[in-house]
Amino acid sequence: MVQTPATQMNQSLRQAATARQSDQQARKLSETAEHQQRVANRLNQVAEHFKRLEAGEEVAQTRQKLRETERQMGLADQMNQRYNPAQELGELASKTAEQLMAELEAELAKNPEMQESLSEISHDALQQAKNSLERSAKQEKDLRKRTERSDTSFQTQKAAMVSQLRDIAQQASQLNRSLITKAEYAATRGTVKKARRLLQETASQIAKTVQDVEKTTDDNPFDEVMDTARKLADDLDDIVKKLAQTKVETAKAQNEAIDRDQRQRAARQREMEKVRKQFHTLLVHEARDRTRKAEQSAKRTLQTAENNLRTATKQLARAEQKQQNSPDSRSAQQQLEAARDKQHEAQQHADQARQAKQQAAARSAESEAAEKGLAKLVQPPLNAPNPAAQLADQLTQQAVQATDRLAEKAKQLAKRPDWSKTLKPDAEHLAQGAKRQQPIGQDVTQSAEDVARAGRHEQRLGKPEPSRQLQQAAKDIHDVAETEIPAAQRDFQQAAEASDSKKEDQAQRSKKALAATASAQKAENALHEQAEALGRLLEASDNASNAAQTDIAQSDANPPGTPQADTGTGQGDQSPTPADPSNSNSPSSQQSANSGAANSPSTDSARGQMLARTLDELDRTLAKSSAESSPNQNAPAAQSSATLSSLGQATRSQNAQMAAARSQRQAMTLGPPSLTDSLDPNGATVDQMASSNGSLPSVDRTESDQWGQLRRKTADDLTEGRKESVAPEYRKQVQTYFRVIAERARQRTRTGRPARNRASK
Repeated sequence: MVQTPATQMNQSLRQAATARQSDQQARKLSETAEHQQRVANRLNQVAEHFKRLEAGEEVAQTRQKLRETERQMGLADQMNQRYNPAQELGELASKTAEQLMAELEAELAKNPEMQESLSEISHDALQQAKNSLERSAKQEKDLRKRTERSDTSFQTQKAAMVSQLRDIAQQASQLNRSLITKAEYAATRGTVKKARRLLQETASQIAKTVQDVEKTTDDNPFDEVMDTARKLADDLDDIVKKLAQTKVETAKAQNEAIDRDQRQRAARQREMEKVRKQFHTLLVHEARDRTRKAEQSAKRTLQTAENNLRTATKQLARAEQKQQNSPDSRSAQQQLEAARDKQHEAQQHADQARQAKQQAAARSAESEAAEKGLAKLVQPPLNAPNPAAQLADQLTQQAVQATDRLAEKAKQLAKRPDWSKTLKPDAEHLAQGAKRQQPIGQDVTQSAEDVARAGRHEQRLGKPEPSRQLQQAAKDIHDVAETEIPAAQRDFQQAAEASDSKKEDQAQRSKKALAATASAQKAENALHEQAEALGRLLEASDNASNAAQTDIAQSDANPPGTPQADTGTGQGDQSPTPADPSNSNSPSSQQSANSGAANSPSTDSARGQMLARTLDELDRTLAKSSAESSPNQNAPAAQSSATLSSLGQATRSQNAQMAAARSQRQAMTLGPPSLTDSLDPNGATVDQMASSNGSLPSVDRTESDQWGQLRRKTADDLTEGRKESVAPEYRKQVQTYFRVIAERARQRTRTGRPARNRASK
């Protein structure tokens, strides 16, 4: 009753603010005043009704006035549309669970809107279960990461392994940019099409292999690092085989002449020999530059590590001195232990840096020897019938040898190192891993219940095969919750107890810690497998739904028995169509008008959604009650409680839908905001200056954790009023608005009735 005139008032005020001419502004401001008066009258009418109600007086007359106003505004039908589903919920609450479920399933068989809504509920349940399984798998992976990260030595060795993998990948990338690229160019110039295609495929494969390795970091669990090493070795082996196949093609093609005469062949030979010389010179310079950068990086890393070691050693000496001075001080003892750990970690980093420098020096020696070999290398003339193919053959041979060396390095890294068999995480991380398994298991169990519920809905919708698949998926997910998750919890707990126990030696502690991470990995893999299975079921469901919609659309576009359009003109063409909606006097139009909004498609859809939600909540609650209680005398009471709980959920859903509908109508009435809404450069808008609903300013909930307390500025605004100044370009319009309001107030005081809009006369 109040929202509509208030919205009209705000619209008129915005239009007045954007009007360019003064007479338009005056007319819009006058309309604003009328709408404001209408808002005031409606508020007075509502206030009078509730005042009488509170005083215990007769309210039949005021209620009748309110109902009359609602009918005039067209609100009665809208309220009935929202009240009817709520009334239906109330009627259903008086029935038993079995009666209610039977009636809902009977209604489902003949209600398309309810079927569509229940299908959406089933789809959403599956999507939610899939997302939950993926989150649980990620939590298991994070537990493995934290466990390995708590062992400094283990983490450092893993980081060194990742660095070596990246170094191999970078060398492969460099090989791709140099030898493979030049070999492809030579094969192109020699018109060796098959060799060119193989080299292009090789280049793409190397690029993808390098990209996969670069995704791996030292934060990945060790088993994933090992998988990357094995995959890198396998990929490099495949690349070697493909390059060997390429060399067969280039070796055969170099004996096939492609030039018209000897002169053209000699020119091609000079071109290819020049390309080869430039390429070898570039290789020498790149190798020298790469070696120099590697040595400098290793030197800087070693200097930093040695500085950190010296600092940690000094801190340890001070902590030891402090502990000697205060042997009974617990704080001094804790500082000493922390200093020892830090010095131990710094020592490990320094040792690794020295090792990295030695490796860089060894690579430098290898590069220097390779440079000397390249410099002394005497290249034979390219005197084959096809000089370009001959060069492609030589470059491909070099690529085979270089890739084979990289593959051997990767194979060495793919062998499980001895240090990986010793894992020494602290007890706190292991205990935390055991504690986290319980909420993970609860989430997985809930996912199984959601999938089973979706399967029951599919059975009700007449889809037995999807229902069977979902029921099997629910069983598989429940098995993961009952086996893999408890096993991981048990292994983490045993590892934590062993870490605190002095009876266990280091070998047994490491064995149990590794068993805990292995159990977490097994649970992670099982969860990923179930999430992927749900993803496939969702994809199949979406494809089937899309196919059905396509068939319906085609059927609607070409219904069977549709007569062809008559292209002739005649008396029959001029007769109006009986169901023409433009003819307001037609029977169909009158019938549609008389039926009202109660039978509108939106009402049927809302009712179908409400019934589908009720069925879903009832199914959920009955399944939970059946699982928690055995058949006994308390079962009927439990089912009755389940019915009320389900209807309560549906009622709350209906209330939320009604609130959303009101917000949507308000947003549609107001329309999208425009740049001209602002009257104040500081942010004050016309709606804020002329608000009639008394809404409070919004509070920024992201400002702090205690967002429930009003900010000081907001409290000041509420108690003292806003003090923003009106922009100069709009000051005249605002003053005109308030003058119109004052003039109308004076006229109303003199005449005792509202003034008419004289500006419109």
